[in-house]
Amino acid sequence: MNKPSLDERRKKILKALVRIYIQTGEPVGSARLYKAHRFGVSAATIRNILSELEKEGYLTQPHTSAGRVPSDIAYRFFVDSISDRKKLPPEEIEQIRQSLSGEDSTDKLMMRTSHLLSATTRNLAIVVSPPNSQITLKHIEFIKLDNHRLLVVLIASSSHVQHKVVKISEEFSQEELNQASRYLSETFQGKTFDTIGKELLVLMSQEQARYNTLLKKATVLWRESLSRYNEEKSEEVYLEGASHLMAKPEFSDAKRLQELLRTIEEKGRLVKLISACIDSQPYGLTILIGRETNLEEMENCTLIAAPLGYGDVVVGSVGILGSTRMEYEKAIMFVEGVAKVFGNIVQGFNA
Repeated sequence: MNKPSLDERRKKILKALVRIYIQTGEPVGSARLYKAHRFGVSAATIRNILSELEKEGYLTQPHTSAGRVPSDIAYRFFVDSISDRKKLPPEEIEQIRQSLSGEDSTDKLMMRTSHLLSATTRNLAIVVSPPNSQITLKHIEFIKLDNHRLLVVLIASSSHVQHKVVKISEEFSQEELNQASRYLSETFQGKTFDTIGKELLVLMSQEQARYNTLLKKATVLWRESLSRYNEEKSEEVYLEGASHLMAKPEFSDAKRLQELLRTIEEKGRLVKLISACIDSQPYGLTILIGRETNLEEMENCTLIAAPLGYGDVVVGSVGILGSTRMEYEKAIMFVEGVAKVFGNIVQGFNA
């Protein structure tokens, strides 16, 4: 968004107007601003400044006699002006930790996280697991069922566990399967499944690989049991709190609400949007306001998203979707706080 420059007085007036509108949901006039803040100038001066801000695109006026409401660029100014973001106090972080503790898998933790974030922010909470192409290996086991069937046990770095039964063309003893499991787990721990497949091909193309029986067996097992793993499972999406959107006056237009709910139900567009946020800001918070989402049905919405994980390990993403008239400071604190606690818990899975 291209934003005209503002002097300090106009910044203070605009910031105050946005705060009042977020609190009340009613157009804000010069008299109300004058009474609430004064700013060292007259009500007439404030009225002139509001008129200028409207011409510059920061404000709109629903009716000639009404006060003014913030535009997308006013909200963007407001969010960007929160330079010294507050953090949740230790006692609230501890409450989040207690709410999320007790789960023994990332999947269950994500489900509980979506519920907690929706309840605390009164918005739609979105938690997304990474696609298989982004999952990294922690451990793998091959367990023989019969001559041509194996149970494959995958443990990702996020502690996500998946079991699958596969058919293979060659016969292996359980000892050979154990050796291949150890080789793959030790050699490729922390790498994505796509990377592992590519590196195995490189190793097999090298001259010395012809004499490495273990590498050959491991490659055969990987190719026949996991080569299509990336294509088999897309992201899991955990949504909670669509009813919060329906209760907000900003979504009283039935047609617009239906379009928004349809997008939420499709999930795929939400995943694409939140993934784009994380890609643009892999180590921090991203906020898209109104038309910044590039989705017409979300032009009255704000999305706040953050990656989930610890260190360089990303195990998913988290976000909230709500009205542009949301309590930004509270929402930002909770998304950041929940993401931090989530990462600490998942890191504990791997300690």
